[in-house]
Amino acid sequence: MKVFISYSNKDRDIARLLSSSLIENNFDVFFDDYILAGSNLYSEISKNLLKADAVIILLSKNSEDSIWIKHEMLNAYSNLEKKKSSIFIPIILDDDVVVPNFIRDILYIRVINNNISVAIGQVLSALKLHEHKLIEQKEEKRKVEEKVKISLSEYITEVFQVLKMGEKRNKYFAIILYALSIFTLIISTGFLFDSDTTISTENFVLVGTFFLKKIAITTLLVALARLFFILGKSFMVESIRNSDRRHAISFGKFFLDAFGEEATRDEIINAFSAWNIDGGSSFRSQSTEEFDPKIIELLKFIKKE
Repeated sequence: MKVFISYSNKDRDIARLLSSSLIENNFDVFFDDYILAGSNLYSEISKNLLKADAVIILLSKNSEDSIWIKHEMLNAYSNLEKKKSSIFIPIILDDDVVVPNFIRDILYIRVINNNISVAIGQVLSALKLHEHKLIEQKEEKRKVEEKVKISLSEYITEVFQVLKMGEKRNKYFAIILYALSIFTLIISTGFLFDSDTTISTENFVLVGTFFLKKIAITTLLVALARLFFILGKSFMVESIRNSDRRHAISFGKFFLDAFGEEATRDEIINAFSAWNIDGGSSFRSQSTEEFDPKIIELLKFIKKE
């Protein structure tokens, strides 16, 4: 657990004593003695203040005029409001020190008769209790994440199977429709070039009617073949999309298996973001214009001629 100690330079001896006691009890303490020469003091303090799970403020007559103490108190209190897992512990060193209004609602520790050891003991008790609380929260969060990941793994398996079945079904329908399209084209070709010997070539009306019927029926058959082809193409596109989705899910599953324990919620979401390929269904974009034989327009053209 990371602990930040804020103090006036005139109270450095007390701060060092507190820091040593915390380190002996395995707490990770930030103390400005540990800042390396050449480092940016303000940056290092602000960074470690933000990371801290607990902030201890030593308030005394010496700290009342310290700009640093006020800055650290305000930041620590602000972080306390945002970061619900952090704790803020003021320690009052002098009896006549003025406690800032914004921290008067926080239960503080008062040093009585300069007995700093008793105050340090109270600090240790409070920090250990808070550390235990953090461990429980972390364990609870781990259990929830583990449950979510197990459920996610089961869901992935189920979706993977559904997509696989959909891919095979769409491909099967596509092949059948392509075959029907080819078969219909063959029939239309045979019908167009098949002649009826019972019709006399001298009767131009019958001959004309006969050929118009042939053209109309052939046009319908070609339109039907085109319809079969377009539907087959749509089913094939859907099959390919399902295949792409399965590949995307396979990558996400690999990521979950490899980094599931360390991965965050956002990282898992990003890993699976490509599976839901956008663009809508191929059937939505179809129009009657694609397979309309336009027989009426054809007859009008023939009549005009």
